[in-house]
Amino acid sequence: AGTSAPLLANEDGEIVSGVEERKEVVKTFYSELYKETKCMQMPEWMDLVPEDMEGWDQISWWDGTKVRETVMRLAKNKTAGQDGVSAEMLQAMDEPSCELVAAYFREVLKKGSDAYHNGDAFGPQLITLLPKKPGAHKCGDFRPIAIVPLLFKSFSYMLFCEAERFLQPLRVPQYAFRRFHQAHDAIMLLSMLIEKYEEWRAPHWFILDGDITKAYDYTRHEDVAQVLDTQGIPRPLIVGWVLAWTVSY
Repeated sequence: AGTSAPLLANEDGEIVSGVEERKEVVKTFYSELYKETKCMQMPEWMDLVPEDMEGWDQISWWDGTKVRETVMRLAKNKTAGQDGVSAEMLQAMDEPSCELVAAYFREVLKKGSDAYHNGDAFGPQLITLLPKKPGAHKCGDFRPIAIVPLLFKSFSYMLFCEAERFLQPLRVPQYAFRRFHQAHDAIMLLSMLIEKYEEWRAPHWFILDGDITKAYDYTRHEDVAQVLDTQGIPRPLIVGWVLAWTVSY
């Protein structure tokens, strides 16, 4: 994958400026961060070709109609990936083109890890590093923003849509401040605390907000695969998800 950063230091703390050197620094950092993913003990059935797995017949066949429905949901006027393919280009595809893309997606899912690792199924990704603090020069000081090919986004979204047929959506209160959303529950709770503080004339009052540090970075994919399998999710679909997670960094 390509990378963009003003100043970057290697493991020895030396600043590197060459494009290839910076690529290697970023690759080494994230490979080390996610090395457990590569070494974990996945269930034995994960080694099979998805087409030969139990549950292959439960997956609805992806056709050109589903591809068109997916690409029409892509946001317009966004940066294209390294392949130069934009959302507008995919949305302008005719019916035969959509059928060709659907056939390719089915082939990727059938072959599993071979399709991902032996031929770079969706092309390279561009990683832009945004500094999280002044004077950033180590990889850990940057927040990575990946620009992935839109074909990969479409493939991932189709995997997500397939999940809706087997998993129940989990809805929890959202306290984050997001565009077009207001944190009514959070404001109500704060108002109640302030009222109780004044009513009881308490000398002090405290609010604790908990969060799980790096929850997604340290989630073991093998545990996720086993839990999904016990929930009756078709195994080929699980393989598609896990491979998408492990090759998208």
